[in-house]
Amino acid sequence: MSCLWYFRLIISFCLSGYVLCQCRAGWKYHAGMCFYFSDEKKSWYEAAVNCRTHRSSLVVVNTHDINTFVVNQINRHGGSYWTDGTDDFQEGEWEWPSSGQLFNFTNWYHGQPDNHHSQGEDCLAIHAQHSSTWFDDQCSLKQKYVCYESSIQDGGFVIG
Repeated sequence: MSCLWYFRLIISFCLSGYVLCQCRAGWKYHAGMCFYFSDEKKSWYEAAVNCRTHRSSLVVVNTHDINTFVVNQINRHGGSYWTDGTDDFQEGEWEWPSSGQLFNFTNWYHGQPDNHHSQGEDCLAIHAQHSSTWFDDQCSLKQKYVCYESSIQDGGFVIG
């Protein structure tokens, strides 16, 4: 076999390794970030703690691009997923607590947020069954969740 063939083989392994190593196992890469879509259901608070335990945070959906990526993944899996969004600190003032930013992009379902339940609906979930739009839900509800972090190339961490 020619040297060129071996060179191509080595390059293809290196490139495939580069792509595979951007995120840890079970996470999905997009735009310099790694995303984890849980199968287990937790309250918003439990989900936030679980993400922090893995050196990440609940996903901040502050751009159309991130929303499109997250929505496409949620549509594949189905169900409802917690994000980092909340108005728990100031009713009606939605923010991403992991970054301290107020919402500058939204994708609310018609009539949302509505704070429907008497106990309050202070946490943001994306519901696949409603065209993957945003809903305010009770933070105590058990739902799937999305964590995210910087990719390994961008200084993210590898655990486990």
